[in-house]
Amino acid sequence: MSGLLPCPVEGCDHPPFKTPQARQSHIRNIHPEFLEGGNMAREVPIVEDDFATLLKEFKVRADLATNIAENISHTGGPRVFEDPEILLRRLTMWSSDIPPARRKNII
Repeated sequence: MSGLLPCPVEGCDHPPFKTPQARQSHIRNIHPEFLEGGNMAREVPIVEDDFATLLKEFKVRADLATNIAENISHTGGPRVFEDPEILLRRLTMWSSDIPPARRKNII
């Protein structure tokens, strides 16, 4: 199982993660006290949060923007935020929430 990232929180039995973003999202949502304690350095940029902030700037509701960014991060693969084609395909899955013209501007 090389390439998989285990949860760094002692005692957590969650299966290993495929991407650093998925692991970071798990830590933020399930173990926020771990981040507050400063036990883990920021290994990769939190692009998921940055993307949610971008969506909010394009008038997407805050809770929906966070949900979309997390979903894209978990389902789009490790390079989803670096590849506009993949990102656009993932955004089209939210077509009822983000109209085509707005998706184009986001990309």
